[in-house]
Amino acid sequence: MNSWIDFKYAVRLLMQKPAFAVMTIMIMAIGLGLSIYNYSFIYSLSLRPVPLPQGERIVVVNMEINGLMDQGSVWDTLAFREMAEEQTSFEHFSYYQDDNMNISGGDRASRYKGLKTRQDLFEITSTQPSLGRTFNEQDYVQGAQDVAIISHLMWQDYFAGQQDIIGKSFYVNGTLTEVVGVMPEHFSFPFNQDLWIPVRHNLAKAEQSAFENVNLFGLLKEGVSKAQAQQELAAIYDRLKNQHKERYRNHGTPMINTYPMMFMGGGTKPILTSMTVAVAFVLLLACINVANLLYSRANERAKETAIRVALGAPANRLVMQMMWESIIICVLGGVLAFLLAQVGLEITASVMDKILSERSPYFWELTMDPHVIQVSLLIIVATAMVTGVLPAWKILSGDFNQVLRDGTRGAQSQSSSRLNKALVILEVTLSCALLTTSAMISVAIQEAQNTDYGIETQNMLTARVGLPTATYKTPEARTQFFYDLVDELNADPVVKLAIAANPLPGQHAYYRDIDVDGFEKTQDNQYHRAQSAEIVPGAHEGLKIQLLQGRYLERTDDANSQKVAVVTQSFVENVWPNETNIIGKRLRYVADVNQKEFEWMTVVGVVEHVIHGQPFIPVKDRPTIYTSVAQNAWRFVSLGVSGSSDPYEMSKSINKALQKLDTNIPAFEFIAYHELLERNISGMKFISNVFSVFALAALLLAATGIYGVIANSVSLRTQELGIRRALGASDHSVIMMLMKQGWLQLVIGISIGLPIAYVLANAILNFMGDLSFTVYSMMLFMPLTIATVVSFATYVPALRAVSWEPSVALRYE
Repeated sequence: MNSWIDFKYAVRLLMQKPAFAVMTIMIMAIGLGLSIYNYSFIYSLSLRPVPLPQGERIVVVNMEINGLMDQGSVWDTLAFREMAEEQTSFEHFSYYQDDNMNISGGDRASRYKGLKTRQDLFEITSTQPSLGRTFNEQDYVQGAQDVAIISHLMWQDYFAGQQDIIGKSFYVNGTLTEVVGVMPEHFSFPFNQDLWIPVRHNLAKAEQSAFENVNLFGLLKEGVSKAQAQQELAAIYDRLKNQHKERYRNHGTPMINTYPMMFMGGGTKPILTSMTVAVAFVLLLACINVANLLYSRANERAKETAIRVALGAPANRLVMQMMWESIIICVLGGVLAFLLAQVGLEITASVMDKILSERSPYFWELTMDPHVIQVSLLIIVATAMVTGVLPAWKILSGDFNQVLRDGTRGAQSQSSSRLNKALVILEVTLSCALLTTSAMISVAIQEAQNTDYGIETQNMLTARVGLPTATYKTPEARTQFFYDLVDELNADPVVKLAIAANPLPGQHAYYRDIDVDGFEKTQDNQYHRAQSAEIVPGAHEGLKIQLLQGRYLERTDDANSQKVAVVTQSFVENVWPNETNIIGKRLRYVADVNQKEFEWMTVVGVVEHVIHGQPFIPVKDRPTIYTSVAQNAWRFVSLGVSGSSDPYEMSKSINKALQKLDTNIPAFEFIAYHELLERNISGMKFISNVFSVFALAALLLAATGIYGVIANSVSLRTQELGIRRALGASDHSVIMMLMKQGWLQLVIGISIGLPIAYVLANAILNFMGDLSFTVYSMMLFMPLTIATVVSFATYVPALRAVSWEPSVALRYE
């Protein structure tokens, strides 16, 4: 009964001052909204288990090299066999090979993400086809009929939902393949796969076989943690590496991850941690502001409270009345926060669709599920408790006898003064840390966006083309197709220029060991390392990559001529720093185990440095070696086609050329070249935007909070200031006294906030290498901004205080 009376009393008090109620509710809505959004975002992208039965136990085995996660296909069948035979942590332990696959035989040629997998994939995921069957033992026998299981999306999209699809045949990379199953809707394990085919490896001969790049994954046993399984696999793999040192010379240690965390990448943990710290600062600012406003209300009602205590009101009832105000404000703010967070998640989902080069993973669903709602409610309850602490402390520690004796609100002026100063320092610290961090990130990302890749890409469209191994078995056949494709495109009157390379500058390149003729290898640094790229001659000239020495690659550099290479100036600086004439030097790729030795290549040209991949450390500084596709022909190339400013016209030219050469080969991943380069930093740009939102919220909360704290502090000192002025102090001296006190708190807050900003910013930007002076200049500019806010927040209340006549100030209560 008492609780209901206290609740109604708190509601009446809030309704008496609607402006106060609205302001405090909005402040809490901002802090809670950003907190709920941040948790929902992080949980949805990296913590929520994959939406499969026992999804919380499905993990992937990555590799950690020098503290970083390598999330590619880094294992081989020998490593799998040894781990599978000795491990005891997994209920099922398996592997797969992911691949993009050419599909034909229907109404058109298309490209789908596929998977070569073992039979137990469907046992691990506990999912059965909605039509047909899974793979059986016969499907894995060498020479058996090639079969495939397709996704529901592929069934509907490519096969138009044919009801008699089971038993139908189509071509997968040029091989006739029979459909034996259709998976349920939304199943696309592990990453948006639409096609599953059996992987046929002879594990008994894995030790003698060439290095087969595979992905390891499995289903943990109940009660076994990821850390326990990782420790076990690490011990097994350490023994294997000692037995095969050359085979695994560049390998690290096993690292177990969830699929969502794997997709996010190994460098995201410090970023997510920094985001959490930043939003915690915002929420803390909101709590401080609301708590201070409620504390000010407690000060205003000090005499009333003292009278109630004198009349016998128990302290716990008074505390609960104060807590009810905090609870009401936080609950109403929480309702608005849920709405703000949901809007933020919807905006984020649309932005991320543009960032990703393909559809987002099936397990990414930016929604507030029951788990997120439960955590959010806990945050709201905790916030209500925190914001109620100050007014409760006011009641429990108040000297109400003194209040009743002197009839003023100044009985706690000394303790209130210390508290107000601490609040100002804390608000300055938090706002300085957030604003400076956000500004440093924004400037660093802007500089990365303006990075010179060493190429010209105006009005150029890019696309990928992959050749099926079944019909293009020899390097000569692949080379001829790529030459014919580029020639066909250049003959199109709509096309001004067509180039091809694997990969194009800006796309990630294979980073490999390089043996340089004449260099003695050491145990610590056995080989030099460089990126490798294969081009159709003419690509360097087309992209306006400057030639520094020698010549570009030419079509005469074919399979029958001397093996040659063009290197970047960065390679020269790393390998031959003191030499000027590089032409004629020799190098070769270091072979993987069981591969024949690569032939020596002669350097015939040096070009300026070109960036392949993201413009961040260490990728942007990696040197590159270019060879001709005629001497090192892979199955894939990336096309660059310029001419019309309309990308659709360029895509039609590419498709027309492919149809003329081979109707079974599609182009895929169409994207304007400048957008391809922008995507290299789009993830960090998004993080920068999120931090900017946090920082703007922090600035708003800090500005209002600092003003409120200082205004309350000056209000409590009204009588003191009246006495000073009555004794002869000038208005100017009173204002300067208050300003100096505000500036002292400012200096202390900034001195604490700047180191926090430095740590946060560097945790996020450590992969960018040495930051520029402009980035660090934000550590000067943003504190000046905060100093302006604090000065204004101090000057306005001070000016109002000296506007009163001393006689009025002396009578102020």
